Amino acid sequence: YERSHFRKTHGNYGAVPIKELQQMLPSTHAWVRNTVGLFESTDNITMQSNLEQKMDFIKGRGFVDGILFTKQELVLPELFSLDIEGINSIRNEARCCVIASALSLHACNKIGSSILQTEVGVAGNELMSVLRKKHFKRDDLEAEVIAALTSFTTALAERSLNEEECITLKNHALAVLRGNDPVLKLLDNRIRSYFRYACRWTPDTKSTGEISAPIEMKTG
Repeated sequence: YERSHFRKTHGNYGAVPIKELQQMLPSTHAWVRNTVGLFESTDNITMQSNLEQKMDFIKGRGFVDGILFTKQELVLPELFSLDIEGINSIRNEARCCVIASALSLHACNKIGSSILQTEVGVAGNELMSVLRKKHFKRDDLEAEVIAALTSFTTALAERSLNEEECITLKNHALAVLRGNDPVLKLLDNRIRSYFRYACRWTPDTKSTGEISAPIEMKTG
């Protein structure tokens, strides 16, 4: 079905010259070209690398950095035309994870706590709900996030916050939401790396016969 739908929408791609294929699938061609531009010496990819290594690079750098976490205007490659809704959902969830992680870390640092307690689950869910919500005005987003972060930190501290703490949290929230926070940039890199690992991860069923979960992230 997917191949039939793809051919009907974009044309029959079988056994056509490369240049003609590039014209048929311009967004896919641009994505592949940009993915090659993401290459770094630490990726250890060469022309002699096997298919598995190249596919790992495409899934890790190409999909995660080039689509899920890209900060540029994105025109989704035609190859993913049937997955637009799912990819947009993952992109939004990844964004929320990064922002929520940065805000939570600031909250923990402010009250001197290093462990998120299960009792703050409701307040944490409220913060995530606000981040996932679609806002049409930046002022509304910032006001709701500040309120949710204050409630979250209050629940974590198990006491009322003083004025100085509230002001500090507000400043941290605004810096995170406006992309000016160093903690945000750090956690963006860490969560991006985790997504790369998850995309390349293959379930190990040899030893136990059961699918095991990916290793949990230890920092951030």
